[in-house]
Amino acid sequence: MKTYRIGICGGSGYTGIELLKWLTRHPAFEVVFVTSESQAGKTIGSCEPYLFAYTDMVYITLDDATQRTDIDLVFLALPHEASAKVTPQFLAAGIKVVDLSAAYRIKNQQVFEKAYGFTHPSFPLTQEAVYGLPELSRESICQARLVANPGCYPTSILLPLIPLFKAGLIQNSTIIADSKSGFSGRGRKTDIPGLFSEMNENFYAYSVGNHRHHPEIVQELEATNFSPVSLIFTPHIMPIDRGMLSTIYVPFDTDPTQDIYDLWTKTYKDSPFVRIFRGKAPQIKWVQNTNEIHMSFTYLPSQKMGIILSSIDNLVKGASGQAIQNANLMVGLPDTLGLITQKGV
Repeated sequence: MKTYRIGICGGSGYTGIELLKWLTRHPAFEVVFVTSESQAGKTIGSCEPYLFAYTDMVYITLDDATQRTDIDLVFLALPHEASAKVTPQFLAAGIKVVDLSAAYRIKNQQVFEKAYGFTHPSFPLTQEAVYGLPELSRESICQARLVANPGCYPTSILLPLIPLFKAGLIQNSTIIADSKSGFSGRGRKTDIPGLFSEMNENFYAYSVGNHRHHPEIVQELEATNFSPVSLIFTPHIMPIDRGMLSTIYVPFDTDPTQDIYDLWTKTYKDSPFVRIFRGKAPQIKWVQNTNEIHMSFTYLPSQKMGIILSSIDNLVKGASGQAIQNANLMVGLPDTLGLITQKGV
């Protein structure tokens, strides 16, 4: 099996560390550099002692990384603006890019800049970037040189909903997505809301009505049937390290249960990371430290309301695991390579 040389930019945040953990078991990817602006010059082992495979590797700066031409693919686990600045440099050097930030997810520049608060320095590349849901965009990802890795909330919401939109089961309805994430979703930063005494035994909603993932979700749903989508999306933070559960409410005049399960089964029959439950509600513990998504559907006839439950690990299927899936496809490997676990697939 051919070995591909890999770089990781942003290797000291949660998603970067998660990439390093998973790539230790990848039989075809060799990590040759890792960047960290805060830890540059230090060994990875001195900062993250449990990453035994990288004990003596030294963090380099992002500027140094952009001068490297000896890699096949780079993962960008960077702030959005930093990714937008360096992506053109890697592409110009013939290096494939999987961007875990939101820099290339949103196709409308005005919508993007309103959501993320900066002028995008390389926005035309957004039109080239493939939105990386491997189960739904496999062929496009295989041909891509730039993949925009989806956000964690969008992943948990889009994978159950897109097949229903494509089939015309959902039309002219207001969808409510009530999503809860472990606090690793806030990122690895030091601030008062992230202190243990603030997070412990606490549970709260945030960015109510204006979360950055809202336009990303709406864009991808509208792209399936080219009509406006009404979505109410409210994210919450839970006092657990990792995991995500989305409860999605969709009105239906008649019971669509069999149609939905038939659609999911047909759409995801060759997708081993998608597990479909009937008569059982997905739980976060079942997906932690796996690249799986678990989904179920329940219909309430009196209220004419459908309830979709969807659970993922926000750091794996919602970030680094899905990024590795995308990278595998970009270099012609099976998307499951390096992602099989004893717990899950």
